[in-house]
Amino acid sequence: MKKQEFKEKAKLNIDKADLKIEELKVKIKEASIDTKAKHEEQLQHLKEKKNALETKYHALADMADHKWDDAKDDFVETMQDLRLKIDHIIL
Repeated sequence: MKKQEFKEKAKLNIDKADLKIEELKVKIKEASIDTKAKHEEQLQHLKEKKNALETKYHALADMADHKWDDAKDDFVETMQDLRLKIDHIIL
């Protein structure tokens, strides 16, 4: 996969993750008081992971060719971890 194509797909994945986080935020607001604090903490961790992912995404733009594969693999790993964490939040 070419760099530009990867970056476009990466941006779409970040946008999808952001939408899921926003959906979770709405659901957490509607959650019972007992579970709200736990879920808000989980949501904060998701936001931090998404911010780290965005930082890695922006670094891809300036990545030298000899470091591209490592940076791409790191981004994919972080994206998969974020998706897994989003999918495992049970409201």
